Amino acid sequence: MPCAARRIPDQSAICVCNSTYCDTVTRVSPASDSYVAYTSSKAIWGITTTNEPTNGVLGLGKFNSLGWTAETMGDWIINNLGPKIRNSTFKDTKILAVDDQRIFLYYWWNKVLDYVDGVGLHYYTDFITPAEVQVEAMKSFPSKFLLNTESCEGSFPWERRVEPGSWQRAYNYVSDIITNFVDSPITVFPEHNEFHKQPMYYAMGHFSKFIPRGSKIIRRVQTKSMFTSFESVAVLTPESTVVVVMYNT
Repeated sequence: MPCAARRIPDQSAICVCNSTYCDTVTRVSPASDSYVAYTSSKAIWGITTTNEPTNGVLGLGKFNSLGWTAETMGDWIINNLGPKIRNSTFKDTKILAVDDQRIFLYYWWNKVLDYVDGVGLHYYTDFITPAEVQVEAMKSFPSKFLLNTESCEGSFPWERRVEPGSWQRAYNYVSDIITNFVDSPITVFPEHNEFHKQPMYYAMGHFSKFIPRGSKIIRRVQTKSMFTSFESVAVLTPESTVVVVMYNT
């Protein structure tokens, strides 16, 4: 359903009442030594502990990052968040930890597992971190899941934020999905009352349209030479059909 946008004092916006996971919110300033709890009547599948906690510690970017080390996050989940969620009416809500780069997976993996259902991963260091680290992590903890929670292009200081019509960025999406910055698959130009679907949009569609939830990867193939490359992934869907997505240059 469409969002009925409502402005709140800090200039941000929320969807009021008719969004799938949103109730009416009244902004309240808590009194000293107190807090305000917001509740919802809607089911929530999962929550994440924070966005890129390592960045919050190192101060690598000017965006929302609550700094945690593996030890401090682990203590907070075990002593606070975990028991609070598991002993509430939301006890079935999934808790995702880490929500950071794949390169930090081993650092976090052994620290936060008691109440955690899975780990969220971002893809910005995937080009220097092979997907095999995820395979090894899952061998050690098969009951947990790994979920890619953030991928975008144009995030590094030396990159253009938006590159209209960039097939290289579409390839980056395809390649990372097969082996498993801040441009957008859809760009909006309000001054012209129009929006553009970028190549990244269609690249993602080759996966989201044909590979349903619950599918299992059965084979990946990657071959590269000086002038050409070929990448493919084959999955078995819950309906026992095989889907193959291929990319060649």
